[in-house]
Amino acid sequence: MNQEKRISGLFDIFTTHSIPLLLRRPKRSTVETKQLFAIVFSILLLGSGMFPFVMVGDARAQSSSCDFVVPTHSSIQDRLTAASPGDTVCVDSGFYSGELVIDTPGVTLQSSSTQSQPVLSGSASGTAITIDGADNVTVRGFEIHGYDTAFSVESSPNATLVSNSILENSWAIRDRDTPSHDLTITDNLIQDNSIRAISIQGSDRTQIIGNHIAENSGSASGPGYAIYIRGGSGGAGVVIEENTITAHDIGISIWTPDAVIRGNTITDHSNTAINLRTGLSGQNGHDALIEDNSLDNDGTNIAARSIRNPEIRNNTLFGSGIDIDFEFVRDATITDNEMITGVMIDGSSRFHFDHEVAGNTIDGAPLVYLNGETAPMIPSTAGQIIVYDSAGVTISEVTIDSLAVGIQVAYSSDVTISNNTIGSRIMFLYPDMNLLIYFVF
Repeated sequence: MNQEKRISGLFDIFTTHSIPLLLRRPKRSTVETKQLFAIVFSILLLGSGMFPFVMVGDARAQSSSCDFVVPTHSSIQDRLTAASPGDTVCVDSGFYSGELVIDTPGVTLQSSSTQSQPVLSGSASGTAITIDGADNVTVRGFEIHGYDTAFSVESSPNATLVSNSILENSWAIRDRDTPSHDLTITDNLIQDNSIRAISIQGSDRTQIIGNHIAENSGSASGPGYAIYIRGGSGGAGVVIEENTITAHDIGISIWTPDAVIRGNTITDHSNTAINLRTGLSGQNGHDALIEDNSLDNDGTNIAARSIRNPEIRNNTLFGSGIDIDFEFVRDATITDNEMITGVMIDGSSRFHFDHEVAGNTIDGAPLVYLNGETAPMIPSTAGQIIVYDSAGVTISEVTIDSLAVGIQVAYSSDVTISNNTIGSRIMFLYPDMNLLIYFVF
């Protein structure tokens, strides 16, 4: 049916049915009549096809949020190349191939429908979408699979990657050690990528929020990571919040300062769920905040090595691995955590044992941490005992089982341990010998 016949038919319907309905109601007010007439006439105009699209060149915008719409099987890159700063390019659902480059500031590339995602399909090589030297770019609502890299964000501050499905690539998202500061990664499904889900090495203040990140491992090139933040030229101040992260070798690995890891559910990691490290060239995971997370892993829940000032609070830590494993860590705060296998502290000086530890439980029993005390009273209900810089300590009538280390004693004197039921290791650090000795009961 052509445009003229369509309009004529709708006009006949309007005059045959709608106007008589208006006239049958003599008691309807003039205002009501005008309102109803306006509503019906608006429906007529919309249905006629006169105003379904706004033409922009040879593209069409389906709503006020789209400046261009790319029809199925057409070239997305052509529209990106033609875009001006601030334009929104919408893409109809369907399958697309090739590699896209966005180098115009402020461009939004998004699905034209909230019901289905356009699919970018690769052949195990190349990069699906590169954001190259353009700030304030947003990519929303795509499925990307089969590439070496799904997203490469290079020297492009304030980019946003939202509501994408990133599946079966080698790398999901990476910044290639460029300063793409204030990158936001939110509400994405990132799964079955063989090397790393998110790899940030040059970008400060990255926000990783509300994503589902699962099973990104299995490559022969090394362990699989969900989130890998290692400062080359940047990486500080990352926020990792409200994500579901499951089934990797390593969940989160942080080598940069001022990280916030909050409100995540992190499960089924074989090596480590959260790993804070210090490396070469000033890389360090100092001043991290880990709070309100739920962790349940076969590997270590939280591991930290050679860092300072971590704060670990209000987390629930379950699984068969060590809950918190410290090596050469200084000035930590560990408060109000619920644990199963407890805390293990190792180091080579007093600084590595001097922490603020309070309000923690081991399978519901209190974790007792003594710092600078003389002849303290230790409850028989203790779930784990850590003694540092204390004297005249007696540990008796305590039952401790199935922990990494049941009792730890460091830089302390006159410590008596007797008449206990201990099914875990006891660890002593003798300051004059600087030697760790393990006893198993």
